[in-house]
Amino acid sequence: MSMKKFFEHWDEVQDITLKVINQIPEDKLDFKPVPEVFSIKELVLHIFDCEKAFVEGAVQGELKMEQFVAPDHSGFKTVKDLHDYAKAVHEELDAKIASKSDEELMQIVKTPWGDMPVFVHMNGAYEHMWHHRGQLYTYLRLVGVKPVFVFAYPGIPVIEA
Repeated sequence: MSMKKFFEHWDEVQDITLKVINQIPEDKLDFKPVPEVFSIKELVLHIFDCEKAFVEGAVQGELKMEQFVAPDHSGFKTVKDLHDYAKAVHEELDAKIASKSDEELMQIVKTPWGDMPVFVHMNGAYEHMWHHRGQLYTYLRLVGVKPVFVFAYPGIPVIEA
């Protein structure tokens, strides 16, 4: 299987993530289940700030911890702001990955966790997204929202529990 098939699947996962983001109630963006964790808004921004850092590391051939410092997001006030940011960051990933051959996706990236092929490095970003998307599902349940089915891929029937 081509490594690009993995990224095509990630796009399907991203479509679901965007639907989940759109389910966030505007008045719950600052909700935190406990004080020491991300708010809903901070969680969504963190997911895509990190995706952006992983992509930049893949393109540059090196990922440094400084790339994970969150930019100023004080202008992000609405669910639409979050949706648009998430969409733009992922479209950037798509564009940069689409320009790479399978051979280039096997080139080595230096990371704080060791040297690894771009593909393995980006799989870490994918796992990171799933981890935090699971948190987002929990947060939404805590504010009374039933999120879209986690595996609502095109052509797969949704089975309600």
